[in-house]
Amino acid sequence: WYFERFDVDIQINEDSNFLVQETQIFNFTGNFHFVTRNILKRRLDKITNVQVLEEDGTPLKNATYTVDEDNDYVYIRVDFNLTDITKTWLFRYQVLGGIGYFDTYDELYWNAVSSEREVKIKESTVKVTLPTKVPKEEMKQDLFTEAEESSFKILDQRTFLWEANDLPAYSNLTLVCGWPKGYVFEPFTKSKEFRLIIEVIAFAIVIVTFVLMLILWLTKGRDRGLRKTIVAQYEPPDKLLPAEMGVLLKEKFEARFITATLINLAVNGYLKIIEKEKKGWIGKGKSYTLEKLKSSQSLSGYQKKIFEAIFGSKKKVRLDELKNKFYREIEDIKEELRSNIARRGYFVAAPWKVRTTYYLLAVFLGVIGIGLIFMDFLGHGWLSLSFVTSGMIVFLFGRKMPARTKVGSRAYEHVLGFKEYLHTAERFRLKVMTPETFEKFLPYAIILNVEKQWARRFENIYQDRSPSWYVSSSRGFSAYALTISLGSFSNNFSATAASRPGGSAGSGSGFSGGFSGGGGGGGGSSAG
Repeated sequence: WYFERFDVDIQINEDSNFLVQETQIFNFTGNFHFVTRNILKRRLDKITNVQVLEEDGTPLKNATYTVDEDNDYVYIRVDFNLTDITKTWLFRYQVLGGIGYFDTYDELYWNAVSSEREVKIKESTVKVTLPTKVPKEEMKQDLFTEAEESSFKILDQRTFLWEANDLPAYSNLTLVCGWPKGYVFEPFTKSKEFRLIIEVIAFAIVIVTFVLMLILWLTKGRDRGLRKTIVAQYEPPDKLLPAEMGVLLKEKFEARFITATLINLAVNGYLKIIEKEKKGWIGKGKSYTLEKLKSSQSLSGYQKKIFEAIFGSKKKVRLDELKNKFYREIEDIKEELRSNIARRGYFVAAPWKVRTTYYLLAVFLGVIGIGLIFMDFLGHGWLSLSFVTSGMIVFLFGRKMPARTKVGSRAYEHVLGFKEYLHTAERFRLKVMTPETFEKFLPYAIILNVEKQWARRFENIYQDRSPSWYVSSSRGFSAYALTISLGSFSNNFSATAASRPGGSAGSGSGFSGGFSGGGGGGGGSSAG
């Protein structure tokens, strides 16, 4: 089968809607039972009043048709039983929102025939009629097609004409015609004034969001009573453990808090860290084994959870044995650690809950913006962009919204003073420079990212012997070498702890960069 003709007559109304009538002449060789016409809804508001009629405009005889649609297409199907025949049907439908409005002219940019078809069209004529007369010198038209022969002309002050012969399968016949403004009604939602209003509203949404978030941050998001002057401190505040101090400082949980806890437990005699060299295909690496030295009976809270999650009933555990297993325990450890900090009253509200609230609001605004883009709401991207931008503003402010109480601010200042001491220990007179002093605060230095600076103050205290709780695979040993080794251990453990089992419309003009298939309408045809 193929199309003998595919003629299109478009009548544009003053109200900007237009009626399309397609006269499709099918040449069937053999027995056929259906044809389809699928109309693409891109760049259109709506397609209504769909009809399929006989050649003379009367209802179908010996055939039926159905109409369905989704977000992308209107689907028309005609069912019949015909053999070796040339048959003509009229496809009529009303189009809303298909006119393009620009500063100095209006236009129709239209894919006149169905391009999604596997057969040729021998001949096609397309005619567009305006509602009233327009000076011919102010009318303009163009054509984009792969047809072997094509032409176009202005017939009179109301009518544009296009003709094409031998359109190959899957080819387009895309026309564009333009006329001065004022001859076809321009809906307010398509006007320049409306676009300006949308742009102002979009800008206002962003400004209001920023101002509201700034006010919220100034009134609720700043730490209570925080002082600018930081005084060096020689102990952690409130006898906080390393991981607890990390949550106070970072306002969130980090995997290295578990590593610092393990090192703290090792320093206090609960376990030993054994480092061994491991040869691989690409150079050498290191493997680690944890050996239990004391029971967890004297531990509590998150420390006990970490200890028991690692050892269980075992005496020794290799890190690689924890792969794809330890991750199950992290949430419980995280919640226990958070509860410890919450009980101390350091924060006005739990930072992780505060951030989550604002992050969810940011995602909600972003989804609205992206949704408007996909729906091409009112044809204006500024409104979509304003919601996405507002979501980003809420997200960025949300990161800063957790606030410390006065008690929390004092403890936070103390932590910063303690960091100052660990970072620049050479400025202070240390009463006792022993391995015990170094090891006592090493987990805290790891939390504060100043372990290397802390180690340099104690460079030679080990005299080439590693501490009892850490068995090194290296020959030479020093405090600084220990921090390097512990860094490698931390990276290995963090990777192990985190490991899990693997799971199996546009508004462009046809006169400016137009192309075949770029307009509204089009779609597909088939038969069988």
